Amino acid sequence: MGYEFKNWKIFRNQMKTKSIDVVKFEFTYHICNFEVVYSIEQNIFFVAKKGTQIAFSIYLDGYKSSVILEKESYKQLIICKNRVYDENKPYNPSDFLQSLDDKIGTNPMIFQASKEDFYTILKKAIPDEENIYFLGFRPHAIGKHHVTGVNIEKVRKILGHTLAEFCKINNVSVAFSKNPNEKSFDMISNPKKVLDEQND
Repeated sequence: MGYEFKNWKIFRNQMKTKSIDVVKFEFTYHICNFEVVYSIEQNIFFVAKKGTQIAFSIYLDGYKSSVILEKESYKQLIICKNRVYDENKPYNPSDFLQSLDDKIGTNPMIFQASKEDFYTILKKAIPDEENIYFLGFRPHAIGKHHVTGVNIEKVRKILGHTLAEFCKINNVSVAFSKNPNEKSFDMISNPKKVLDEQND
């Protein structure tokens, strides 16, 4: 079961009040410093450990984190607590998520994230994928091809739960590219606009 962010709505309202679509802020967890970017539309926290290539994503369904963190992310959080990872002692990341939740509820110093900020952290958080930049929607005709589960999960991981569910229900695949373009940048703040323009 995912963690429920209690301060999610307050945080998003703060962004809306400041007319910020994609926010960047700093966050400290025990001995580690992180940089976080968050997109209102995508509803994902991309978290990068400062001074390293270590990052991971926390994507949400509403205010609930929809998946647990991967094993490698667990190991990094244990290091932050100045402990050694032990497979025989499972680590629960809920205290990390609670700390992040507390941070977003304290009216943190937030800044509009640039496209470069967003994609620099995204590239670190999705290290096994070369193609992480949105290229276009690929709707499938009824009775023909179907969107794959792999594509849906990639959409969920990079573009968020809401868009993944839209693609699943409407049998739409998303194509990704190695290189960012203006359309991929537009997806950060307004995926509906991109979809509407493509269907014109």
